[in-house]
Amino acid sequence: MNKPTYEELEARIVYLEKVVQRLLAKIAELEAKIGKNSKNSSAPPSKDRKVNLPLSPKQRTEAKHPGVQRQLLPESMVTSKETRVLDNCPRCNAVMRPTGTVVKWQQIELPPIQPLVHQWDLCECACPRCGVVKTPVLKPEESLALGPRLEAFVGLLLARFRHSHLLVREFITVLLPAVRLSQGLISKIKKRASVALEAPYLELWTGITNSPEPKHIEATGWWHKGVNEHAIVVRAGHCVAFSLKRHQNTEVIGSPLGKDCAIVTDRGLPTNAVQAKTHQYCLAHLLRNIQGIAEHPQTSLEETEYLGKLYDNLQALFHEKKSAEP
Repeated sequence: MNKPTYEELEARIVYLEKVVQRLLAKIAELEAKIGKNSKNSSAPPSKDRKVNLPLSPKQRTEAKHPGVQRQLLPESMVTSKETRVLDNCPRCNAVMRPTGTVVKWQQIELPPIQPLVHQWDLCECACPRCGVVKTPVLKPEESLALGPRLEAFVGLLLARFRHSHLLVREFITVLLPAVRLSQGLISKIKKRASVALEAPYLELWTGITNSPEPKHIEATGWWHKGVNEHAIVVRAGHCVAFSLKRHQNTEVIGSPLGKDCAIVTDRGLPTNAVQAKTHQYCLAHLLRNIQGIAEHPQTSLEETEYLGKLYDNLQALFHEKKSAEP
C-alpha cells in the first residue's frame, strides 16, 4: 500500500477539520436542548438533577463482588514465615503427604510506632581566664522541633490529603500519643515548604512557558471564605504546574502561555482572546460531553444512536490526525 502524499494528507486534514466543526455545532445544539450537567459542562456534580436508574444484574454483581485480588509482596519484604501442613486426613484419618503445591497467604501489619527522639545536651562552659560563659550552638536544621521525615509527613497530610491544621494535629497525636503539635508549628512547616519549593516551582513555570510543546490547560474554581479561588493547571510535555488565582479570565489563562503557542483546552475556558497559533479542544472533554448527553434521560434513542456515531467519528478522527503528522 502506497503512503499518501503530503498534499493528500493536507486535503484530508482540511476535510476532517470541517467534520469536527459540524460535530461541535451538533453537540452545542443538543446541549442547549437537554440542559447542562457536570458531565457535559464545568458545573459541579452537586448541581445535577438526580435520576434513579436501576442497576443491571452485572452492575449489581460487580458492586457486591469487585473481584479485586491483592498482589503478594516480594519474599524480600517477608519478615516472618510459618509453614503449615495437614498430618491426618480429615475424612479417613490417614497420614497426609505434601503434593508440592503451596498456597501463599500474607497478612500485613504495622510495627509498633515509636518516635525517634534525639536529644542534645548543651553543656554550659566558663572560661577561667576572662570569665565568659557559653553553651554550644545548634545547627539551623537541628533547631527545628521535628525531623525532616516527620515534617515531610505533616506536609503530605496538608497538601496531598488536604487535612486542616486541626486534623493534622489530631492525626499526629493519635499516631504518636506523646507528641503535641501547636498551630504555630504547623504554619511554620507550611512556610518552610513553600520557601523550599519556590525556586523549583519558578523553574518549572519558566520551562512550561518556553516549551515548544502544546500547552494543555485546565481550570477549576471554588468559593472559599467569601472569595472566589481558581486553580489553573498547565501541562507542556512531561511538566505540570498549577497556580492559584482570584479570577479565571483571558489575562489569567493567557499569562503562562506566551505567544504563538498551540493550546489544548475544554470548551469552557475564556481563551478567545489568547494569541494562540492553534487552538484544539481536548478529545477527552468532547467524548465526556457526548457521553453525558447520551446518558441524559431526555435524550431519545435516535439521538443516542447519532451520538454514538459522533463518539466513534471523533475517536477515528483523532487517530487519523495522529497518523497524518509528519
